[in-house]
Amino acid sequence: MPIRHRWMLAILFLSLPVCGALARAGEDPSDPEKDWSRRQRRILILGSSTANGGGATRYEMSWAGLLAQALAPAGYTVINRSINGSDTAASLARFESDVMPFQPGYVILATSIVNEFIFTRQEEALRSFVENTRTLIRKVEAIGAVPVVVGPYPNNAFNRNLRTLMRTAYQQLEAEGVLVWDFFSASDDGFGRWLPGYSEDGLHPTNAGHRALFESIPISYFLNPAATNPPPPPRLGARAWRFQGQSSCSDALRLTPSRPATSWTVAFWLLTPPAQAINPLLQTPGLSVRALGRRLEVQAPSKSASSLPIEEGRRVHVAVTYNGERKLAVLYLNGVAAASLDELEAPASTFRIAGPETAPGTEIHGLLLYRSPLPAEEVQAMVNGMPPTRSLEAYLPLNVSPYRQQLNQVPGALEVLACSDAWSVVPVSASGSVAP
Repeated sequence: MPIRHRWMLAILFLSLPVCGALARAGEDPSDPEKDWSRRQRRILILGSSTANGGGATRYEMSWAGLLAQALAPAGYTVINRSINGSDTAASLARFESDVMPFQPGYVILATSIVNEFIFTRQEEALRSFVENTRTLIRKVEAIGAVPVVVGPYPNNAFNRNLRTLMRTAYQQLEAEGVLVWDFFSASDDGFGRWLPGYSEDGLHPTNAGHRALFESIPISYFLNPAATNPPPPPRLGARAWRFQGQSSCSDALRLTPSRPATSWTVAFWLLTPPAQAINPLLQTPGLSVRALGRRLEVQAPSKSASSLPIEEGRRVHVAVTYNGERKLAVLYLNGVAAASLDELEAPASTFRIAGPETAPGTEIHGLLLYRSPLPAEEVQAMVNGMPPTRSLEAYLPLNVSPYRQQLNQVPGALEVLACSDAWSVVPVSASGSVAP
């Protein structure tokens, strides 16, 4: 079935800063059927010190303050009920007093796992953090609001073992089927600690650290028109796109987020093109990936790196991560790092997938765009059929969205341009095989 015209995409986003908002008198906060349109643009942050601006020179420079400024033009009110030192048990205890009276449409759960005494009782702290967060998620859903979870972030007292526990926490929270923001991948030094200059006390982020956290939030999710019902939780489906070939197309597929991505990941399954083809598979203003013969090459204006040969006629999983904090791009093939470029400036305002030079018959399956430089473990999880949803900005094709059933009918902030008649949607079986 041909893809035509422009399609507008709505995908993810949540979180904010401070503004005082009074609850409407007479409304029942326990009624999940309450008119969503009246509170759709009211967001409450329930967290601890970092969510309260800890480490920033002033609140406006914190991730919550930056979110408030980003969403204010769209008419959002943000109420921040974060308290320094609060753990998840304390958040549960004050839910009725600090959340329910404000009738929020969204509740950002941003309590730090460090406040669960993670350094002295690791397994118990992880279990307490995840179980209490799950209970908070249910409480948010019970009042008809949408829960959003802020994942753990670095700490200079972390080590490899604790970093592994943080990944476990992310996986368990994502399994709840709610929005999870990746506050770790862009600002972590590889050992669970803050990157240099991102924290002065080892616990709270500096202005630069807060900025890195903010950049991982896909705000496109919020920039949607008024609705009568809250959005459903994220879900990933199975479809593929097959490039039919159209020489007149200047761009076969272009994704434009609502704001440029400082750090990002693009991933998809690819049916490898013929050996003689030279295909622009992915292009951003500062980085591109091409198929040159049986190799994939990642290119920047003044440098390039090639992968080992890949087998023709077989599907290969391609992922490109760019860490804007480290200035590092990595190309993964089937979950294994195949090439990299460092000292690279490649923030992206737009992502072009394939193009007029693409070989007819090329297939792309499960295209994902994240506002986070996912680590190698998560890229491998995609290959194993378990793609993460943290900081996910877009999932394509156009008729499938993790947050909207009728994606193409919902104007949104992330624009998708598909060249007329250049692509067709191909069904994919439950096993992942693509129909001929």
